[in-house]
Amino acid sequence: MMTVNNELTVKYIDQSIALQSWENCIKFIADIATLSYGNLEARNPERLFTFLLEQEHYSVFEFVRVYDYTLRHHFELVKQIIKTEPKKAVEWNKKNVATFYLKVPIFVARQIMRHRAFSYLEMSRRYVTAKKIPFEFYMPDIDENLKQEIIQFYQNASELYQKILQTAKPEVARIVLPVSLYTQFYMQGDRKAWSNFLYYRLQNNVQPETRIVAEKIYTILKELWPDFSV
Repeated sequence: MMTVNNELTVKYIDQSIALQSWENCIKFIADIATLSYGNLEARNPERLFTFLLEQEHYSVFEFVRVYDYTLRHHFELVKQIIKTEPKKAVEWNKKNVATFYLKVPIFVARQIMRHRAFSYLEMSRRYVTAKKIPFEFYMPDIDENLKQEIIQFYQNASELYQKILQTAKPEVARIVLPVSLYTQFYMQGDRKAWSNFLYYRLQNNVQPETRIVAEKIYTILKELWPDFSV
């Protein structure tokens, strides 16, 4: 199954929820981690959380940030703060950190991810096949005749992907997928990181799709932080 659209999705994620209790923290980590594997939600948060610890898959732990500490690098300290002073931690987080979920074509995601002051967690087509999450491809606003050719190209790529899967793993089959394929990821940063990102990505010479994403993020941040500036 294949679909084509031109939507650019930006959603604010209230990461401070993870700081309200240790149980909330575990569920938040599990919910984010499952994106990489194509599940809509973590059915057993505690089990997945334990698995991430055992396998030392700590990257997702960067998304729980308290003051100058992250769960990844200061596990016991962050855990103690969440258990002893959650209200204070939540208040600080809401004023200083913002997390977004983005669903955009790969070529937009790669431009965004050039900004390295953020924590990212992206859906991986190494694990997520089209059976788990069907392919969606971006269609720019161009000549209608060209659109039909592009759709046929997308169809051919999707069929070739399925053909490769018959004898190879998804991590191999994905090589035929174009950068117009939609990807999904979480992106978290502090005020300084967001200000720097928006300074560059709101410029008029930025590719329109990437600028639209930046504009959506800026609108949300101004509502979240009225004193925020670029």
